[in-house]
Amino acid sequence: MVLVVLLGSLAVVCGLSLSLFYALSDLRRRTGFKDEEGEIERLQSEETDAARKPYHAGPAETMMAFWLSLALGTGLLAILYFAIWHDKGEHRGPKCTPPTWQERIAFFGNLRGFSHPISTTSPDAQKLFDQGMLLAWNFNQYEAFQSFSMARELDSNAAMASWGVAYSLGPGANREVVTEPKWFPSFSPDDFPACHEAAQKALSLAQAAVAADTTDSKVLRKELAYAEAQAARFANGTAMQPERNIAQRRYAQLMESIGDTYNDAHAWALAAEGYMTTTQWDYFDESGQYRPDAEVALRLIRRVLEADPQNALAHHLHIHIAETARQTSAANEHSPKVAEGSGVAMTFTEGPWEGKFGHLVHMPGHIFIRVGRWKDAVTANIRAYRADMDYTDRCMVAYGPEHNTDMLIYAANMAGMVQVAEEFGMKLRAYQDVMHPAAYGDSSREWAHLVLTKVIFGKWDDILAIEAVPETARGQCPMGGIHYAHAIFHYARCLALAAKSAGAAARGFAADRERLLGQAVAELDLLKAAEGNVLEGEITVPGEPPGVYACDYKRLAKIAVLHAGARLDLLQGDSAAAVAKLELAKAEEDASPYMEPPRLWQPIRHCLGFVHLNATGDHAAAEKAYREDLVELPRNGWSLLGLAQSLTAQGSPEGREILTGDFAAAWADADITIDSSCLAFSRF
Repeated sequence: MVLVVLLGSLAVVCGLSLSLFYALSDLRRRTGFKDEEGEIERLQSEETDAARKPYHAGPAETMMAFWLSLALGTGLLAILYFAIWHDKGEHRGPKCTPPTWQERIAFFGNLRGFSHPISTTSPDAQKLFDQGMLLAWNFNQYEAFQSFSMARELDSNAAMASWGVAYSLGPGANREVVTEPKWFPSFSPDDFPACHEAAQKALSLAQAAVAADTTDSKVLRKELAYAEAQAARFANGTAMQPERNIAQRRYAQLMESIGDTYNDAHAWALAAEGYMTTTQWDYFDESGQYRPDAEVALRLIRRVLEADPQNALAHHLHIHIAETARQTSAANEHSPKVAEGSGVAMTFTEGPWEGKFGHLVHMPGHIFIRVGRWKDAVTANIRAYRADMDYTDRCMVAYGPEHNTDMLIYAANMAGMVQVAEEFGMKLRAYQDVMHPAAYGDSSREWAHLVLTKVIFGKWDDILAIEAVPETARGQCPMGGIHYAHAIFHYARCLALAAKSAGAAARGFAADRERLLGQAVAELDLLKAAEGNVLEGEITVPGEPPGVYACDYKRLAKIAVLHAGARLDLLQGDSAAAVAKLELAKAEEDASPYMEPPRLWQPIRHCLGFVHLNATGDHAAAEKAYREDLVELPRNGWSLLGLAQSLTAQGSPEGREILTGDFAAAWADADITIDSSCLAFSRF
């Protein structure tokens, strides 16, 4: 690519040089300029412009014109090709060489004793297989495939190495079956042939090994069973639904049987994953009860954790099931399903995955957010960030680094850790430049997070210092990212100018108040126009539509319009209109399907409660808003402060108790002092 650019640039330079030479020669001829011994003098000519005869180029000049046109055209085409190729996202991230198998073994080490023993003549193939298993359990199928493939290269007769290749290429709990290739992680018919081929290779090798065995090896018989299960999973004719789920369930049943026969906790964990893959992110029915396959999966997960307390896959799967359970109990308490997940998350903070498998290190954060352990969620994801950076340093692909950091920022915002949130908001903007290109799709340069953190904490001068949205601004989804960034830009400016207007009014500067209010209204109009440009994103799977991989930019932009409009209503003394808009925004928020962390940067109830508390005087309505928020997001300091204030306003001594107890504990790690639950509306 660099060579193309250099050649293109050289061609342009040559073309321009020829063009300049040709032009000067023509100029000399036409005007009489002459260059002798470094001096230029003009020769007088008696011809007038009107009397000059038309000029006809000679053969030499015609040939020169041909060559300069060719040079310029070639150069421009080369640069245009580069621009298009670069814009498609294929020239991103560091230029580096992926690690050799020796370097991979050195990097991962002994995995703190983790191993899934296989039949192989190569100790190094065994090490590569072990790291492949943990990488797959980390959901990092890209790097798992690399390790399994290298194991197969070192020992081409190892059936389980080919089994691992098939396993790493297949569908999973976060990778659902689709009808055609998508930009998000998914399993399409295009992926099926490689899985089928690898599974059949594993089966033939395992059959040959058992046939040649004279010792009745238990290991070889178990590996044959593994291979038979994988072959059933990717049998001919099962690339698409409904056959795909039938084959997937058959695989899960066979793996469960292997676990029972050989008392194999790894097989039970793989079986649980197999059952969950038939019902990805849809583990509960409308009544909140487990769906049949999810219930079987949970039973197996519990069994695995009894036999193998540090089984990474079982921990990972358990958190994914538990996090989506309904949170219907009172604030600071949790449903039994989420509470069980909390216990799993605590034991999941260290293990063979520590420091090397960023997504596994991140996973407890999902539960920590559900139970209000905000600092723990921040800590888990900082550790995940470090692991992801270690991958980047070695030209390896991290799994979901943006998702990990997204959760980190959300948790930091909820805990009042503004410096951490801003630091990682800045880091997030640079991920596309430093991470391995394979970690991303066609578009990913998250810009809005940092701006929204500044909105949450009322950092208005910082916001007004932002001159424009950079053309590189994107989000985690390819459709609508730049338009959403423009909407957030105007949203933030609207709130900042509204705050400045309120500040001017508080100081008695009426003219400034009106001028700034007019600017805020103008920004709201620009926000509405920007929201109109945000497209409805593509529906993704798995998960309730729009799916877990969707950013739902359109809904978020609508909420931004309502939120900013409510702020201006409040500024102009119309608290009823402000409440009406916030209720609409709350309905949009509540209609948004489950995602962890939530897609919305700050719960609407934080500002709704503030308006009731400080504008409408409906302190009971404020209390209701805060209590509802604490059910979904326990122990968050914003709503604890608002709840304490609303109870105090109603004359309840509980308000003081919450302020000095729960709120003080929730805000212990904050680096900012707050006096309201909605600085976006209260801070000047």
